[in-house]
Amino acid sequence: MYKVILLTVILLLTGCSSIPLSTMLEMRSYSKEDFLATQPEQLRAQVLLVQPVRADLEKVELQLALETSKGLRLYQFPLQLLVEEQLPQVSGLFSTTPAKNSYTFKLSELAITNFVEMQQLLAEQKSAKLNFTISSGLLDIPKGASSVTLTARLKLSEQNDYLTLFEDAKLALDHSD
Repeated sequence: MYKVILLTVILLLTGCSSIPLSTMLEMRSYSKEDFLATQPEQLRAQVLLVQPVRADLEKVELQLALETSKGLRLYQFPLQLLVEEQLPQVSGLFSTTPAKNSYTFKLSELAITNFVEMQQLLAEQKSAKLNFTISSGLLDIPKGASSVTLTARLKLSEQNDYLTLFEDAKLALDHSD
């Protein structure tokens, strides 16, 4: 089975050219206090893969690397599927959007516990760097495919819209397994 990291996103560091400008503008005013006020029950992750590729739902996980003055700490946040949809191809006048498999996830109970623990550690720090990653195995990869196309979004609260982290990004496949 092919394993690939679907997405590596540095939310609170600038300079990543893969993050859409609208997301960078949205995050520029996002503070440590905003992150500490985040309710983990409201966090949502959304992944869209161009068909026929599907996510291996048993292996989908959100990770966070938290770098503070005390060192680097890694947190695992298993995700639970909320909605799985097949979005049809949309033909327009100048372009066609391919059919996609869409997945919306929330944090599992274990993930919520880990998130609260991480927030408590972060509250004690003067400064920190956060690096979020969503990872998964992939299923139904066409033979000979060298990349997959995906869109990834993160929703930090019920009141906010999804932040687009990557829009139709092509990621190379690792065939080493």
